[in-house]
Amino acid sequence: MSKWLVSIMAFTIICITLLFINDEQSSEKTTNVSVQPLVVTSETLPKIAIQEVVKKSADAKIIDNRRPLEIVEGQEEHYIVECEPELLPELLPETKQEGQIRQSYVQSLSSSSLPSKQLAYALFSVPPDDKSRLDLLSSFNGRFPHNSIVLMEMINLCTASLTHPACNQTLLENATDIDGNNGALWYQIANYHAASGNELATLNAMREVTKSTHFNERFFSDIEVYMQALKGSGVGNHISNRSTAIGINAAKPMNVSAIVKFCRQKESYDDITANLCLELGQLLEVQAKTLFNSHIGIALQDFVHLAEHNEDALKDNKHKKDKLRKEAFTKQFDKAMTLTWLDENLYWYLVKVRERFGEKEAANLLVKEAISRSQREDYDPCPTTNR
Repeated sequence: MSKWLVSIMAFTIICITLLFINDEQSSEKTTNVSVQPLVVTSETLPKIAIQEVVKKSADAKIIDNRRPLEIVEGQEEHYIVECEPELLPELLPETKQEGQIRQSYVQSLSSSSLPSKQLAYALFSVPPDDKSRLDLLSSFNGRFPHNSIVLMEMINLCTASLTHPACNQTLLENATDIDGNNGALWYQIANYHAASGNELATLNAMREVTKSTHFNERFFSDIEVYMQALKGSGVGNHISNRSTAIGINAAKPMNVSAIVKFCRQKESYDDITANLCLELGQLLEVQAKTLFNSHIGIALQDFVHLAEHNEDALKDNKHKKDKLRKEAFTKQFDKAMTLTWLDENLYWYLVKVRERFGEKEAANLLVKEAISRSQREDYDPCPTTNR
C-alpha cells in the first residue's frame, strides 16, 4: 500500500480523536486544553470521491492484483492483504456539482416519512438561515421523542447555547429517563452545568458519571446514521459517503471545554472536587469509546496532579498518552483500515465493534479480523484492471 494513501486514510480517523488535544503537555499546556471544531475544506477533507475501476473486457488479461506475498519467516499469522498501489482507484476531490447533489439529497430528507431519514436531516443537513442545528434537533425531538442520540447531541449543543428555549431541566430529565445509566450522558450534563456556572449540579453530575454502568458517547452511531441514510440512494458510494460522514462528524463541536475549565480552575482543590475530577478522568481514560475522551480523561487527572505537585503521576500519565497512540495506530492497523475502504463488509464490522467495545479495542479486533480474512484464498478486496 502506498504511503500517501495510508496517510490520507489514517489522518481521517486520527483527526477525529486527536485533533483537539495538545500533543506534548508541559504544565502550562496541560492547563490549556482547548476544543476547536474542524472546518471541512478542500485541505481537511481533500479526497472524498472514488474513480470507477476500469471494466474488464472480454479479451482482457487480468493480472494478480494483490501485492506479492513477502512475509518474514514466522510472521505468516500476521499477514494482511495489501493491494498493488497502481491498481488502487484514485481518490479525486469531489466536484462542486457532486457536493451539491449530495447535499440536495440530505436536504430532501426533511420530507421523508421515515424517522431514520429525518434523523439524518436533523443531524447532517444545512439548517435554514433562520434556524440552527439545535432548532432542527429540537423539532425532531418533538415529533420523535426518546431518541438517545438526539438528546445527547442537544445537551452538547446547549452547552454553547444556554439561553436556547430547548435547553432546560425538562430536556435533562427526559434524557436521563431513557439513558440514565450511560456515563457519557451524565458527562454531557456535567459540561452543561459547568458552562452555566452551577458548581453543585456539576459535581452531582460528575458523581453520576462514576456510578454509571456503561459509557457510550454514540459518536460512531452518528456516522452510521449518515451512511444508512445514503445507502441505496444512488448518491455517491461507500467511500465517498463514508469520507463525508467522517468529515462532517469531525467538524461538529465537541463541547467539553466547560468541564475541562472546571477541573483546572484552581491552584488547589477541595477534597470533593479533586476526587471527582480524578475519578472522572480515570473513568474516561478507561471506559470512553473514543480516544479523544480518553485523552481528555488523562488531562483531567493531570490538572489535579499539577495542583498537588505530583510529578510521578504526571510522568505516568505521559506514558499512558504515548501508549494510547502507539497501541491504537500501528502499521497493522493502517493496513486493516485501508482494507475497510475496499471491503465494505469489513467496514461495517468495524462500525459494530467500535460501538460495542470502543475505538482502542476495536482497532485490535479490526486487525485480527483483517488477518483472518487475509488467510482465505478467496479473499481479494483489491480492485482489478486491464493491462
